[in-house]
Amino acid sequence: MQWLILILAVYVAETLQAALDTVLCVGNIVPDWFVLTALLFVLTVRRPQPLLAGMIVGLAADLSAVGPLGLSTALLALTTLGVARLRRKLHIEHPASRVLLIALATTLYTQGIIGITAIGPSLLMRNTITLFIGAIGVGSYTAAFALPALLIITWVREPRRVNSLGAAGHAPRA
Repeated sequence: MQWLILILAVYVAETLQAALDTVLCVGNIVPDWFVLTALLFVLTVRRPQPLLAGMIVGLAADLSAVGPLGLSTALLALTTLGVARLRRKLHIEHPASRVLLIALATTLYTQGIIGITAIGPSLLMRNTITLFIGAIGVGSYTAAFALPALLIITWVREPRRVNSLGAAGHAPRA
């Protein structure tokens, strides 16, 4: 069931990436919906298989973008594996700490993509700093969309409390 949810989430990420790229663009910075999907999956599923999840989402990102095939798959698989290990080692369960982890992981993923695709003789120090600042912007912007998503996922997954009035606070019907 969790894999069906991941595939549907990848489809939604692809739709958001295609539809909202120009609308949400701030300068050259846009949120990375694929990375957000993979990281939300790894951070919210009880026993995720982060390597496989990262490869599935990365393959979808590779197939929808122009660039070297396999780059997003490899980097996203490594990113999700690192996030899953950090989550387990540091017991990251609070939404605020998860958002910070998403910002850091997205920044590192974006920097990896930029670093590999921008390697060449024309890469100057000024361009490197600009690209690094852009990667921080992508990480921050993606994390801004992660907070509402994490809060909604937490709200949907938490059990409803039943009180003396009935289910979820409503008076029972006679």
